Amino acid sequence: MLKNARILVKGQVQGVGYRYFVMNKAIEYKINGFVTNLPDGSVEIEAEGADQDMETFIDFCAKGPSRAVVESIEVQYDEVKNYESFAIAY
Repeated sequence: MLKNARILVKGQVQGVGYRYFVMNKAIEYKINGFVTNLPDGSVEIEAEGADQDMETFIDFCAKGPSRAVVESIEVQYDEVKNYESFAIAY
């Protein structure tokens, strides 16, 4: 079953390769959606995938790449929007 999650990540997550890290993990776990920087310095991810893959993906988002410092992560589940790929939104 597909699951959709909006993930808000706060901390030192811009300028450290966080979006590319997320995109690579999304591709690895067959997650569709997008990741984008927000003006307040946080990162927003909208992701869709199979239940187990999503839980693993969210765990990776909570850790981030080695240069990132994730202070908090908020996950809200929503209706599936049927994204066809994963992209970095600018």
